[in-house]
Amino acid sequence: MSVAARKSQAGRTRRNARPPLDHDPDAGPPYSVATATIADDAGVGIGFFAIFLIIWFAIIIGSLVLMIVALVDIARRPDWQWKLAGQEKIPWPLLVILVNLLAIPSLMYWFNIRKKLQAVDPDWWDGAQWTNHTSDAGPPST
Repeated sequence: MSVAARKSQAGRTRRNARPPLDHDPDAGPPYSVATATIADDAGVGIGFFAIFLIIWFAIIIGSLVLMIVALVDIARRPDWQWKLAGQEKIPWPLLVILVNLLAIPSLMYWFNIRKKLQAVDPDWWDGAQWTNHTSDAGPPST
């Protein structure tokens, strides 16, 4: 062993001894799972943003579909049916169109007002045939 090799080995202690490198020292430190980079964090952020956009578009599309279905149902109901139910026809299309925040007016119409309008209609579709009465028995058995 040469004198220079002994001097370099003598200067090493257990505290500052490093294991031999199994990669190119000019390439920087090896990547480990514990090392998080800005690019890794950006990937997670982009993933959350993509999920948010998908959910947001689904809510928007669902809201528009509910608005269109409610407007078609409002438009096809005759004025006499609205009067018998004790409701005004004019505010509901305006509410559904102008205040369509998360389809809340459309849902209010569909689950509240529409049921009142169906109750005063003598002829309604029960799912199997046109009938003059309502039934709580459910769909007809075959």
